[in-house]
Amino acid sequence: MAGATLDLNIIDTTGPTKPTGLQISASAIDTITLSASGSTDSGCGFNRYQYKTDDTVWSSSTKITGLEANKQYTIYTRAVDNLSNVSGSYSTTFTINTYAVTYDKNTTDTVSNMPSNQTKIKGINLNLSSNIPKRTGYTFKGWSKTASGTKAYEAGGSYTDDNAITLYAIWEAIKYNVRYNSNGGTGTMENSIHEYDSSKKLTANKFEKEDYRFGGWSTTANGTKEYADMASVKNLTTKADEIIDLYAIWHISKITTLIPNAFYEVYFETSTSTKIITFSDFGSYSYPSVDYLEITLPAGYTLNFSGILKGNGCYVLDYLFNDEKSTALPLSSYSSENLYNTEQITKAYTVTQSGTYYITGIKDYTGSSDRISNFELTVTDPDGNICELNLKVKE
Repeated sequence: MAGATLDLNIIDTTGPTKPTGLQISASAIDTITLSASGSTDSGCGFNRYQYKTDDTVWSSSTKITGLEANKQYTIYTRAVDNLSNVSGSYSTTFTINTYAVTYDKNTTDTVSNMPSNQTKIKGINLNLSSNIPKRTGYTFKGWSKTASGTKAYEAGGSYTDDNAITLYAIWEAIKYNVRYNSNGGTGTMENSIHEYDSSKKLTANKFEKEDYRFGGWSTTANGTKEYADMASVKNLTTKADEIIDLYAIWHISKITTLIPNAFYEVYFETSTSTKIITFSDFGSYSYPSVDYLEITLPAGYTLNFSGILKGNGCYVLDYLFNDEKSTALPLSSYSSENLYNTEQITKAYTVTQSGTYYITGIKDYTGSSDRISNFELTVTDPDGNICELNLKVKE
């Protein structure tokens, strides 16, 4: 075109329009993600948005890090065109709101593997700890919003509420079985079911054994009594569904006693209850030229002697010998006792080893002809029950 000129020095210095919106979301406890909008550029064209806080410089990154939770910040944004012209800034405030998630073991017992407390960020779902708490005698069943409530969350579940919360462990006591063994007796008994931390009576014994009395329960077939009949028990195991075996303990209730057929035949008799042997009146004798009453006892049984002396003198209770009948083993280590006229004496000896014991009664230690009257022998089992004495004359 004739006479027309082109000015090559014209440069666009008009920046883009000011942004009209800014979306902000927390992506971590110290980080926000930004997205501005609304800016236009009719000149050289829109290029990007920039962001900053009062404490940072302009940056094109859509994330700002290093922020403090629960502190309000003013966030700025501006637009930049292709010639680096910038718009006016747009600003708004934002706070990274957080909420404490606290775990409560919900018991005074010791609990291991408890989760550490966590922090929930507003708008971001929180994955709860996958730790499974452990408590002796209990199974963990999940988390509740109240101490006595029902399950609201599994371990490792998602917590979505924008609120602080305390989560309470839910516990279920383990259950276990007690199995009753007759241990040589007859009869049947069903298992009983027990719950940890709850006292419950054992089932009443239904087993029987001829000439034996039930003496309680042991956890081993050859053990001593650990639980009485119908004893209240608690926490016999910490393992769910375990079977605890209890074995019936039997105490012989009928003791066979051999009476000599010569010297002592006229001096031994029994009461109508068949539980007492009476040494009738007899004079002095010289140990060990006499015969013996023989009685076989299990360990733990007790020989009980009681009677009244007639006359004056010094006597020794002489009743326990070893199998060779050569060593006297009286209660007082075979030392004499000053027992005088009409003096009541009572002695007891608990057998520590099963075996046969030989009894002669009262020995006249001075050589006089003093006598005793109605000196009685009874046998009691480990629980103090008097046993029946089955008398037989020695052949």
